[in-house]
This record gives sequence, C-alpha cells and structure tokens, in this order.
Amino acid sequence: MNERRVSAAATEAAEECGCAPTPAERDSFWKLSVTRRGAFGLGALGVAAFAAFGIGSGVSAAYAASYPSWDDVQRAKNNEAAKAAEITRIEGLIQSLTQKVAETQAAADTASDEFYAAQQEYFAAITEAATRRV
Repeated sequence: MNERRVSAAATEAAEECGCAPTPAERDSFWKLSVTRRGAFGLGALGVAAFAAFGIGSGVSAAYAASYPSWDDVQRAKNNEAAKAAEITRIEGLIQSLTQKVAETQAAADTASDEFYAAQQEYFAAITEAATRRV
C-alpha cells in the first residue's frame, strides 16, 4: 500500500516538472530493497568494524603524556633570555632612529628657512633690477 502511494507521488512529480524519474526509472535505480532490520544490522556491523580497527576514539589506550626534559627547560630559559636581549637591542635601535629623525627634521627645517630667505632675496633683487631698467 505504501508502495502505491510512493509510485503515485513519483508519477505526479514527474508529470509536474518533468525532472523526477518515472516509476520505471526509479525501480531500475533502486533494485536493492533494504528493510529496517537489515539497516540496523549493517549499522551494528559498521560500529563493530570501527571499534575493531580503533577508528572511533582516535586515541590509543596506552597514551602517555610527554613532559619536557631538564635540557628542554634550560634551552627555553636561554631562548627567553636571548629574546629579552634582542628586544633590548631593538628598543635601542628604535631610540637611535627616533633621535636621527628629530635631527634630520631640524636640519630640514633649517634648510627650508635658508631657502625661503634666499628666495625672498632673489625676488627682491629681481624687483630692484626691474625698477632700475625702467
């Protein structure tokens, strides 16, 4: 009875949009009929297979934590001290570069002021030369 409803629904869908398989096509694709009991049996077999091969947990039972050795700790301390020394060196470089920027900015300001003064003298000389010609 359920088979007739599914077949009628498939026929109706195929006629509506033309995209669903016809009942004959559907039957040719799904020749294998799996019952609920068979599906549960396959599921149980799958769970048993996963458990047998250890795929389920991903962690082996004999897993032990690995702690760092004394040498690892000493290397980490030395590495930390080296990083602190490098940070101090970089901070010194930043300070010297900041000082150089300030010095260069002051030199640029002085040169700009000198250029402005020279430009004003030039304009004054041009104006004086133009007034003497006339």
